[in-house]
Amino acid sequence: MKLFVLLFTLVICSFSLEIEAGKNYTGSVLLQSSAQGLSFTLAQGWTARLNEASSLTASKDNGQIIAIISTYDLTSDTVIQEMNQVQDMGDGVFLHPLAKARKISPLIYMADYKLSGAPSPMQSRVYVVLGPKDKALAFVGASQLHQLKIMQNDMYAMAKSAKFTKLKTPKQNDNPWYSKLKGQLLLRFYHGSGYSEKSKWWLCSDGHFETSFNASSATSLGTGAALSSNIGRWTVQGEQLVLDFQNGSQYIYELSMYDGYIYMDNDKVYRDTNNYCN
Repeated sequence: MKLFVLLFTLVICSFSLEIEAGKNYTGSVLLQSSAQGLSFTLAQGWTARLNEASSLTASKDNGQIIAIISTYDLTSDTVIQEMNQVQDMGDGVFLHPLAKARKISPLIYMADYKLSGAPSPMQSRVYVVLGPKDKALAFVGASQLHQLKIMQNDMYAMAKSAKFTKLKTPKQNDNPWYSKLKGQLLLRFYHGSGYSEKSKWWLCSDGHFETSFNASSATSLGTGAALSSNIGRWTVQGEQLVLDFQNGSQYIYELSMYDGYIYMDNDKVYRDTNNYCN
């Protein structure tokens, strides 16, 4: 297995911050990812940084002690087996187990490794903290032998501080598109040579929708018309309008806005008075 890549949304103390590539965070400080439902305290004297490869790295004593801290998918049945393997850290650096991994508390596992491919002789200690739903937080530290005890103590302190919380699920009405669309009647028109169509979407505030489609054509062979309607449930996900039809099918429209008008799949739509539902 290749350890451990992480993109963190951080909360530092009581202030919510989106961590930026190249920006340093200095311990002691609480780092929390609400999106991933986890947190830990960066130990005193450590500096953490999100690099361009989206890896959260940390260092101490001018880089003489280093660490990678990240999430990984592990269970109590697989964690020791995975930790007993040689770890490919990339760039020709490998962690070779010095002893079997072991469980040191109900949720924390530990293993020691020798590094190969590093510019100087180093050893590593890895702590893995198991969380809910096969989620784990791994602390991978490395240092030269004369600083080994400092690295090990800090890694353990950070691992002990790790906490898992319930994932934050974005609320429907937190999405700005929801407030733009709820209770609206949306209209789309198309006129071509001898052909026209009109589509309507009633997006009710209680989450259900109804659509109608009316098309007509006139050619040298005569005239024709088509009419259809559907009902179902609607939601917004990011910048998408998701329609789940009663028959089990689904359609997703890409939403955008330009010059005050809503566009669905790059087609302009108009808002009109909704007398059907609010």
